[in-house]
Amino acid sequence: MSYRVISSGQTFMVKLLGPVIFGIGALFFAGMFYLGLFPDLYRAMFHGGLPPALINLFWAMWCLAALFSLWWGYRLKRVAIDGESIYVSDYFTEDKLLLSDILDVTENRWIDLHPVTIEFASRTRWGHFIKFMPKVRVFVPKWFSHPVVAELRDMVYWAKAGQRMSDKLQHESLTLPPEAER
Repeated sequence: MSYRVISSGQTFMVKLLGPVIFGIGALFFAGMFYLGLFPDLYRAMFHGGLPPALINLFWAMWCLAALFSLWWGYRLKRVAIDGESIYVSDYFTEDKLLLSDILDVTENRWIDLHPVTIEFASRTRWGHFIKFMPKVRVFVPKWFSHPVVAELRDMVYWAKAGQRMSDKLQHESLTLPPEAER
């Protein structure tokens, strides 16, 4: 099975390691705030200390950022393609889906990572929609569409055209009169 991965290699970092880093950071700051660990660093970062109200605000913002990281990372998938199929993985399970089952491919050009959304006609184990991060382009202006979106749309178009053509040929061969087959 030879396929090409079209999602970014950073997907693993964003999906799995992002929430882990938030957890380790929470332990670090809890140790600083409540256990008195790293007192020199605490004084350097917060210039003598924080009042309890600001510590509570800090934790509220930290928890919101951690929840956003979990939500964003949970939705991202690893995506690969070959000529006929799309392979979707959440790093624990992988499904092989037909390209002709895709209804739409869109991207959000205003977010720096250009997340791509694929809508499927039938339900997958992750729902009707999946999101993935395409490979990062460094020197291209952010408002330009990522080329993988056009490539996926073309592949879906040709997969559906091929399916329609084979369905039409099958239908015609079934409807031929018996004397025409001789």
